Amino acid sequence: MSDVFCELCHDGDGHSVFPHYGVGPHICGWRTGKPAIGHSVGAPKAQWPENFIPDAEYGDQDDGRPPLGVWTHCLECGAGMQEHREVQAQIAASKAAASPSQLDGGAQHG
Repeated sequence: MSDVFCELCHDGDGHSVFPHYGVGPHICGWRTGKPAIGHSVGAPKAQWPENFIPDAEYGDQDDGRPPLGVWTHCLECGAGMQEHREVQAQIAASKAAASPSQLDGGAQHG
């Protein structure tokens, strides 16, 4: 992990804010003339940056609400990218080690 972070991601305490879980790309309610809290809408997926991965359960909102997910790394300096790669490698290894019955919930095939 890098010891140097840019001004966009430095947390003021010697670390980067990445990776972190939070609200995904959205358009704030106040920008559309509505109250600031509770009126934001999710940005179109085509506008999502490469460093946002939607949560499997809450990241694909069909009701217009902003998605939730992980902001993986800083687009300016790359802080958090190494951690993101390590997690992705662990997920891939875990999936590869799982048996087919674990992946499909133990369903019988025949």
